[in-house]
Amino acid sequence: MDVEELEGIARLTLERARFDDGPVDAFDLAHELGVTVEWTTGAVAVRFGRRAYVPAQTRQRRVHGRLAHEIGHVLLDDYGVTQSERAASYLGAALMADRKSTRLNSSHAN
Repeated sequence: MDVEELEGIARLTLERARFDDGPVDAFDLAHELGVTVEWTTGAVAVRFGRRAYVPAQTRQRRVHGRLAHEIGHVLLDDYGVTQSERAASYLGAALMADRKSTRLNSSHAN
């Protein structure tokens, strides 16, 4: 897994979907990327093609992260990157990150 490659995919995806620096609503992003989201009675989130299944019992605080992870799998396919849970997790988190708050302000640099 190349972190720079995954960060590049996240930036390009957000730009193409016309999202600013975040934070991003995973359901809005799924819609813009043509990923259909369905609720399931299953225990784990899964993805088949461009369809993501999210367990209905997922706690509200976690549902965006679980969906973002599945969107990560979709994007790995889209960009021809080898599938792995670690890469999908990283990419999902990179998509959801509030990039404005992660930039270093020069007044805070040592």
